[in-house]
Amino acid sequence: MGNSLKDLKNTYRRRDILLPTIERHVLKQAQEPSDRRSDILHPSEMAKSSWCGRHDFYRMTGVTQNYKGRAPSFRLENIFDYGHSIHSKYQRWLTELGIMWGKWVCKSCKSEWTGESSSGCPECGSTRIRYKEVSLEHPELMIAGHSDGVVDLGGKNYMIEIKTVGLGTLRFEAYQLFDQYQSENLSLDELWFHIKRPFATHIRQGQIYLHIAQTAYPELNIDEIIFIYEWKPTQEVKEFVVKYNPDLISKILETAAEVAKSIREGTTPTRPDWADVEGKTCKSCEYRNTCWGENNDSAESTTSKPALRVRRSSAEKRRRTLRS
Repeated sequence: MGNSLKDLKNTYRRRDILLPTIERHVLKQAQEPSDRRSDILHPSEMAKSSWCGRHDFYRMTGVTQNYKGRAPSFRLENIFDYGHSIHSKYQRWLTELGIMWGKWVCKSCKSEWTGESSSGCPECGSTRIRYKEVSLEHPELMIAGHSDGVVDLGGKNYMIEIKTVGLGTLRFEAYQLFDQYQSENLSLDELWFHIKRPFATHIRQGQIYLHIAQTAYPELNIDEIIFIYEWKPTQEVKEFVVKYNPDLISKILETAAEVAKSIREGTTPTRPDWADVEGKTCKSCEYRNTCWGENNDSAESTTSKPALRVRRSSAEKRRRTLRS
């Protein structure tokens, strides 16, 4: 009996034969040059409460980073890819409904076109077509991005944004709710029930998209955005509709205008009011030394400079020096 149990355990012993190969493949791809544009402002970054226009100015003008950001990990790449797969699922369903508008590409002849849902490629007739979202660009403010889609519901056009939500999302976007989950031992179902509106970052991102759509696609008359939230733990879904309100992003657009003007005139934009050389955001910025090492204007000349870092020599090196 004992040997039989041992033999049974040996049949499912963890050995990690396949996963290491997958991880190496994913991480190798993650280290390849990204096709993400570096010459524009990204709405997803602009919507964050910690967005710094000066940081993006340095990125867009090719300033050398003081240090590289966090190295890619299999877990993070897996999270990103999961989000992409959720987007594709909803876009496929909406395409099948025939209510999608946006950019399309033919997998057969590589043709691209913009318009309503279609059953086939207008060039070669192939049904192997793929939705490529909605391109949004504001040349004057140097902002560009992609919305998850535009749908026609009863003759009215809505922009859509699809978001996957998990505990990690709450930790960054709704920390009070995440803290309540930890301190009060809320169940995952109870936590999902307490999400009754889109998160502030998502609202600002959607408002930026709507602002650009007003000028990029005036014929569509889009003034509302639909957020679809899918709860990772249980795949429950919620929908929120938000109307365009330019007041919510007026400060963000002012900063974008300052960054665009600085790039065109060869000047450096000011730091945000909340910037602090010893603050969490500034300390983790790739351009910290460049930014805080400058004295561009009188307002910054009184700003304290970071303390010099002194590294002590090893004990062996000090002994050698004393002997000599």
